[in-house]
Amino acid sequence: EFGRFLDENSDIAVGILDDLCTNIVGTGVGIEPMAKLTSGTAADSTNQDLADLWDEFWRSPHVTGEIPGTELERVICRSWLRDGEVFIQHIPRNAPAGMLPYSLMPLESDFVPFDLIEPKSGTVHGVIKDRFGRPTAYHVYTEHPGDSATSMLGAGLYPETVIVGAASMTHLKFTRRLHQTR
Repeated sequence: EFGRFLDENSDIAVGILDDLCTNIVGTGVGIEPMAKLTSGTAADSTNQDLADLWDEFWRSPHVTGEIPGTELERVICRSWLRDGEVFIQHIPRNAPAGMLPYSLMPLESDFVPFDLIEPKSGTVHGVIKDRFGRPTAYHVYTEHPGDSATSMLGAGLYPETVIVGAASMTHLKFTRRLHQTR
C-alpha cells in the first residue's frame, strides 16, 4: 500500500519507478525467428510468417485490445516493482479473421485475495497448491476489490472469486524465501 501511495504522490518515487522500468524493459521484447529446415538451412518463409504473426499479436496483446505490447511490458514491470508481484492470465479469445486467438490479461496483486487461507483445500493467500506446494489454481476476484461498486470492504463484503487454473496463469513475484507463496 505504501508503494502505491508513493507512486501516486511522490515525484521521486515516480521517477525511480520510471527509470527502473526503462532500464529493465528497455525497448521491449524483440524476436527474430530462427527456424531451420531439416537440411539445416534457415526456413526464411516460415521465419517471416512467424515474425509477421508476432508483430500482429504485439500490436494489441492485451485482452481489451487497447494496450500495445511495449506499453503492456512497462505496466507489468511497474506493478511487479511496486507491489512485488503481478499475475498474468492467458486468455484464448474468439478472434476475427486475421487476429490471433490469444491475449493477455495482467492483474494487479489485489485481484488474488491475500487473506484467503483454507488449509483443507490447500489454499494459501488465494493460491491453491498441491501437496508438493505447486500452484494448481488461483482464486481471482471478478472485479477489483477497491472499485467503488465493491468498496464495502469495511463491512466485510468482497466481490466473488473464480478459480483460474495454474496453466492459464503466470505469477511473476519477488521470491525471498523457499516455499514462499506471495
